[in-house]
Amino acid sequence: MTEKKITVINGVTGSIGSELARQICQRGGSVIGIGRDASKLSILHAELTDFIPYAISDVSEPSEALAFQQTYLPGYHKRIISYIHLAGILKRETDPLTHHIELWNDTIATNLTGTYIWNKIFIDYFLKLGIPGSVVNTSSQAAYTGGFGPNVSYAASKGGVISLTKSFSRYAAQFNVRVNVVVPGFVENEMMLGSLSQTQKEFFEQKTSVKRFATDLEIAKACIYLSSEESSYSTGIVLDVSGGLLDV
Repeated sequence: MTEKKITVINGVTGSIGSELARQICQRGGSVIGIGRDASKLSILHAELTDFIPYAISDVSEPSEALAFQQTYLPGYHKRIISYIHLAGILKRETDPLTHHIELWNDTIATNLTGTYIWNKIFIDYFLKLGIPGSVVNTSSQAAYTGGFGPNVSYAASKGGVISLTKSFSRYAAQFNVRVNVVVPGFVENEMMLGSLSQTQKEFFEQKTSVKRFATDLEIAKACIYLSSEESSYSTGIVLDVSGGLLDV
């Protein structure tokens, strides 16, 4: 029997990551899910036959990524074909001139440094094994708008992810490794809705051409496209999935 190909999802315990894992498994693939919430990892492991959990405590800690690379990756020799990086945080600021430097450092470390560290791990993995692998990152419309509200650290981190993706894509293309980025707009999930009032939600819905927020599934499908052979001639792509937010 042919062994199933594996997609690694970092940030799998978020609502988009969980939906993405379900979609990949339903389509006949396997998932190694990396996350910080052990209980949610256990739930996914119980739900999905082809789900392999891997717990970390800090996505921005190089030693944790190195441990995964050295002790875990060798067991899946050439079966891993794509890596999707969803891990991130959104902490609302009140005033960009007065918010604590700790908020800035935490946001940059998680959203940007974490993306950098784990991208390096998988580009190196694909390169050394000669696999035409795919890396997919996730940014935000805040990279373009500066965020709707005082979200300096979040906007800066997500702008950095786009630049990082383009830099890695230029380097990795010579080794037949693709690096792309999905840029969602507003998404109907806990991370987004937890920081918005109903009045704010209705306001932002009117700022999109389609007059609604995205579903987790719609973002997951974009990630699947860029991680698959269906996008084999695409690298350095910034895929906007915002419902026309910037067209309004």
